[in-house]
Amino acid sequence: SYFSRFIKASEEADPFKPKYLNNNSLHTPGIALILAKKETLHLANLVTKMVEELLPTFLEKDKKRIANLEQSERIVNVLRDAITQFLIKLNKQNQNVETAKEIYKLLGIVKELEEIADIVDTNLIPKAKFWANSTFVFSIEGANELKSFHHHCLQHLQAVVQAMASHNEKHAKKLKTTEKETIRMAYELEKSHFSRLIEEVEASVQSSKVHIELIGLMHAITRHATQIVRILYDFD
Repeated sequence: SYFSRFIKASEEADPFKPKYLNNNSLHTPGIALILAKKETLHLANLVTKMVEELLPTFLEKDKKRIANLEQSERIVNVLRDAITQFLIKLNKQNQNVETAKEIYKLLGIVKELEEIADIVDTNLIPKAKFWANSTFVFSIEGANELKSFHHHCLQHLQAVVQAMASHNEKHAKKLKTTEKETIRMAYELEKSHFSRLIEEVEASVQSSKVHIELIGLMHAITRHATQIVRILYDFD
């Protein structure tokens, strides 16, 4: 049909090319907007996968995972540019106020997803490379705390992506309230970590520094994820 011609995913296997964007759809803003939303969801799933791989890369000192994360960041950058350019073109074609609002929301969401990917690429990958080439290890307690916080942050991001897909406002409001829980959890983990450091349970000052940085960066990822919910549902 006329609609399915635009809405089905591209059969090209090239990960560096958008799956859904189609310039032919720009003449029909309603369809173009659906495609842009689907591509943004595709981008969100890629970013979520990067966050999922973040901690195992450290704990396993896995250089192959580091290379995969770098590749994912390059793909994210290409898709970010493609979606942004597509939305700018769509905005020029569009005359509808509601469609314009949706376009600006999507641009904001793409920016937050880029910020999350940048935290992994700019802050975490260099640290992961350093860690992989070092003899440093986390204490058993430290590793378990990092796993717990990573699980919390990843679940939050996955729930945000689900909210993007389902447009469930009640569910989204619950996500907004988890921000306080994340702040409390990060504070408690840092306090616990410093207690171990004082008692000399931690392997080294260097592993301590990386431990605290990982908690801070995972917390930052969660803040950007929460901001997506605010943009999506016009929450304060």
